[in-house]
Amino acid sequence: MVEDKGTDFLPLKEIVAKSIRSRNLFQNNSKYQPPYDSPIEDTFAWNLSKYMNSDLRLDKQVELSTPWGIFILDFVVECKSDRIAFECDGKDFHDVGRDEWRDAMILGGAHVDTIYRLRGTDLIHHIEDCLFVISRLEPQIFSERGRVNLETLASGCIKESLEQKLNFDKNFGKGSRLIPLGFPPFFIYLVRESRYIPEGEIALWKSQYSYALKNKGLPLDDLIEKYLQEPYPEAGEDKWT
Repeated sequence: MVEDKGTDFLPLKEIVAKSIRSRNLFQNNSKYQPPYDSPIEDTFAWNLSKYMNSDLRLDKQVELSTPWGIFILDFVVECKSDRIAFECDGKDFHDVGRDEWRDAMILGGAHVDTIYRLRGTDLIHHIEDCLFVISRLEPQIFSERGRVNLETLASGCIKESLEQKLNFDKNFGKGSRLIPLGFPPFFIYLVRESRYIPEGEIALWKSQYSYALKNKGLPLDDLIEKYLQEPYPEAGEDKWT
């Protein structure tokens, strides 16, 4: 995950206050169910709920029990064929390395099929761009009208960057990967981890989960510490097994 460095835009409190005032004018959005745990989660929920398929529900603070601990996902959308989770990462509240292991336990246990991680600064300042990218990669979440509206609202920079990547790489947006989009100096970053891995690609989470299965019941932090203390493998050996 790329660290959230912040921006030089309007202060966060001012942006959130304006956003809350505007959404108070629209109280018929049944998918938006405040309160949420943080301003960026509130922003994400409000905006995603406006463009979602009417048949779907946006669940918040979804608790999952695993042999390595109980984990809570910020949001989960359950579609007919898969469950997609979203994590809203503020710079002060997330440990990138631990998040990777946590996601591996969740994906390995098939609690969800895909996990997205989004930076707080992108959600506050570029929410339509973030949702546009997700709507292209996960169209089943969004209504037809929602996809059209996001296509209109997204910046030309992000749309052009996404089209270039999709045309160059048929598997872009599938499997597990960091997704940087844009052109200097403007970028947004999404992390996508998925149980669906394109042929020929390797997903780190599968190796982490394989290691965890050999240490079942060990709390996550102890599991990570044990892994870090393992001797570095010789050539041809696999540290995960």
